[in-house]
Amino acid sequence: MTFVVPVHQQGQQQTTSEVGILNNDLSLEREGALGLLERRRNEVVNRDLNTSTTAVQRNQEENGDDENAKKKQQRSQCSRGCKKDWLGDGWCDSACNTEACGFDEGDCLGWCSGDCKPSWEGDGYCDAACYVAACNWDRGDCSRWREQGVDAVERRALQQKLRQFQQHRLQLPECKCERRLLVNGSCTPECNVPECLFDGGECLDMCNAKCSKSWLGDGDCDRECDTPECAYDKGDCASTTNATLQAMRKENGTLEVCDSTCRLWMIGNGVCDKQCNNAACGYDNGDCDNITAVVEIDYSVEPEAVYQFCAKEWIGDGHCDANCYNKPSRWDGGDCEGTEFEVEQAAKGIGPQYDQ
Repeated sequence: MTFVVPVHQQGQQQTTSEVGILNNDLSLEREGALGLLERRRNEVVNRDLNTSTTAVQRNQEENGDDENAKKKQQRSQCSRGCKKDWLGDGWCDSACNTEACGFDEGDCLGWCSGDCKPSWEGDGYCDAACYVAACNWDRGDCSRWREQGVDAVERRALQQKLRQFQQHRLQLPECKCERRLLVNGSCTPECNVPECLFDGGECLDMCNAKCSKSWLGDGDCDRECDTPECAYDKGDCASTTNATLQAMRKENGTLEVCDSTCRLWMIGNGVCDKQCNNAACGYDNGDCDNITAVVEIDYSVEPEAVYQFCAKEWIGDGHCDANCYNKPSRWDGGDCEGTEFEVEQAAKGIGPQYDQ
């Protein structure tokens, strides 16, 4: 038997298959076209974003360059008295507190005047830097100066007035500071009093030769500032001193009956106090080591006075030290021979020739 397959059915099956393949091809082409279009769209978007970002960055860089250029220009016009490392260091420097110096790059914000730290006003200590009208005269801390009619402490005015005294050979009757120590180029604490016109303002930048003003009252106890004239680092060393005393009390019970003229705060304060230099007071916690002589001062009479002493290394160093011109210090090892000071002391009956 012979089977006959209809031709039109076979052709119809082929046509359906071909249509399916064609549809698949069109679908793939459509998907490919859409993918290509999407990729191109993303490329355009990314390019625009990159262009925009680059423009923003360029603008920021240009602005930054402008700002840096402005700062450089300001610094180039900055006061000669203002050092670069002073700018923005956290301390208000008068020489930098100008528009050309960017007002010390913000360091002077909140300061009533240059060199007067905000925490110093009304802290119980008289600060020359705060003794100006802008700081309310140190908020009453310098009442003694006000009572004596002392004007604002300003270096140039003080130096000018002192030079007038020197040129006319006038005396400052209330000044107990030796004339040769006045305006000698360094701060002399005993001359830093109203009666001596504050040593011509030479002590305005520091309370002693080793203590930087920026260290005062910064929260850290600095040995260089732990002295009476620096108000014991503006109180920073109080806790350290107390801790030292507590330790000494445990080691030496006699400290409780320490010399009545030796105050506890004097022990270990960086200054040799003669009345504390004994076993009961712990030998002033080492403050008198290498000290040959001390000029005694009664704090009850002169509460603001500064102790004077002679260190061993000063003896025979070629410089005449007034505090070493005494028998315990071997008359300064001869350093004062032939000086005006020796003549002045001889007139008072003081000198090796009278030490018989």
